[in-house]
Amino acid sequence: MLLPEYIAQWAGVCIGTVTNATYHCLVAFLALLDDVVMISPEEEKEWAKEYVEKAITDGTKFVLFQKSRLHGKVQ
Repeated sequence: MLLPEYIAQWAGVCIGTVTNATYHCLVAFLALLDDVVMISPEEEKEWAKEYVEKAITDGTKFVLFQKSRLHGKVQ
């Protein structure tokens, strides 16, 4: 995670400038939210669900070729 102090030091500005620039960017993005983000139509949601069900082979959303080391030994 980048802290404002690190960004300020890298950019050669004070921390307040980083904070203000971040807030200005957030306000700009939120102003565009209704124009950019849309909720998918119901037909598209159903198509996506069917596609995922067909793509799932063994209950996982992606194919694993070996057991994860986090939950057991890799053989």
